[in-house]
Amino acid sequence: MNEQIALIFRTVRTSNKMTQAGIAEMLGVSPGHIGLLEQGKAKPSYDVMEKMLTLFSIDANLFFGRTHRNTKSINATIIELMQNLLSEVNEQIQTYGDDVDNILTEVDVKDTTTIENMVTEKDTITKDKPDVRRN
Repeated sequence: MNEQIALIFRTVRTSNKMTQAGIAEMLGVSPGHIGLLEQGKAKPSYDVMEKMLTLFSIDANLFFGRTHRNTKSINATIIELMQNLLSEVNEQIQTYGDDVDNILTEVDVKDTTTIENMVTEKDTITKDKPDVRRN
């Protein structure tokens, strides 16, 4: 049950574009407590659950694992939250992809010899640096 609650807390927070500190303030707990809840290392108090259910319009059956009665609605809620999260990720990817295209257009990287020289120069610099990894 802790894993299910952890998933719900994390999914609700991220799908609402909130930080742990932001949702913690709304629920009247510390950000560290939200972190523990999202990791499944703590259980929410009754007050925290009630606030969470009310603020984000979540079906109580989802929190208490009563999937036998409302499996379809619970699954639909989880799928909807995950689809929203996926849409946000896709938007971010599109935004960053457009940024890279704009940068490349501005720089006008058509001279492949310049790129090859940059790669060779990087390799040379890397070879000259000592290996600082610990064994």
